[in-house]
Amino acid sequence: MQFSMSRELYDYLEEASDLSFRDDYSGRGMFGATCFGIVTSSLATVAKEFDRALCDVMSMCASDEPEVNAIAEEAEELQDMDIFQNYCQDSMGLDYIVYFPGVTVESE
Repeated sequence: MQFSMSRELYDYLEEASDLSFRDDYSGRGMFGATCFGIVTSSLATVAKEFDRALCDVMSMCASDEPEVNAIAEEAEELQDMDIFQNYCQDSMGLDYIVYFPGVTVESE
């Protein structure tokens, strides 16, 4: 699974959610490559919270403006991919990071 998330979607997700996102996580065996990740204290609820954030972005971005609507479509595409089928996790001491080696975020 490969997906390149736009910087705009990443920014909207940060705005729409209380989750802590990373656009630069390099997990085990990634050899310096970076990917999208979510820092969480609860592995049990992270998928549901992320899905809620995607739904919030889709409703915020449903618009007649093509560039804004494109963000909603991108969020829907990411939701349809069900990225939690292929994730990795690392302990960060008190928190965990759930990361997706096939999902990158465009640079600013």
